[in-house]
Amino acid sequence: MENTDIEVKLSLNLKELSENESNKLLLWATIYERTCYDIIDKKTKEFEEYLEYQAKAYKVNVDNYKEKFNELVSEYNSKIRRVFAQYNAQYIYIQNETVLAQSNQKIAIANLIASKRNELKALNVKNDVLVQKSRKKIFATAQKKLNYDVVIDECMARLENCQKNTIHSLNEIFTIKNNQIAKNNNSIIAKIKRLFKFSFGGEKNFNKYVIKQLESNFKDIEAKTVLKVADVKIQLMTYISQMEKIRNDINLVFNETLNKV
Repeated sequence: MENTDIEVKLSLNLKELSENESNKLLLWATIYERTCYDIIDKKTKEFEEYLEYQAKAYKVNVDNYKEKFNELVSEYNSKIRRVFAQYNAQYIYIQNETVLAQSNQKIAIANLIASKRNELKALNVKNDVLVQKSRKKIFATAQKKLNYDVVIDECMARLENCQKNTIHSLNEIFTIKNNQIAKNNNSIIAKIKRLFKFSFGGEKNFNKYVIKQLESNFKDIEAKTVLKVADVKIQLMTYISQMEKIRNDINLVFNETLNKV
């Protein structure tokens, strides 16, 4: 096969590989975003239903609390999106690093093929200097390709880990707890207790056991949100520093290998 045929075939293979990798990353990102938005929508809807259920249980007029409910739902939704936004920033960064590493990997592969071709040419004309130079380039580019293999694997693992951490955090932090009323508690004693509680001072108890409890829960959620956002930001800064060092190290090793006597 002629060199031009090899180059065309290599170019087509790399293009196909690039498209497959891009499609995989796009699919992952789509699934990630859709899953997270589904969780946000579901939790927001469940919170709205929780407020309505509690209002009906305490026999209070929902219209009287419409503004307060909207305020609570808006605040709740805002906190969820705040955590997701920080995780999403981390996800996008890692995804971009993955794309860059894949691009550098393909460049290394192309250079490796070119270096092997140069070695063959040098052997044919018995140019020992060019043979040694080509072999050093072959080793350096092969090493570079392998290094980027490791980087890509690590990036893909981090993408998967970011997905899992986002979902876990959204489910863990944004859980409204109120032990005053449990939907699944239908024992006779529980029903009698609720009957007395709702029949006497329903609105007072609603404010005490639902609204005040939610405000207390929101303080806890806010504290957890601040900590989680800060933690994810620190992780992102660490990733950025690590990736810059890794790229520099890979290039340093490549240049040292080429310049070895």
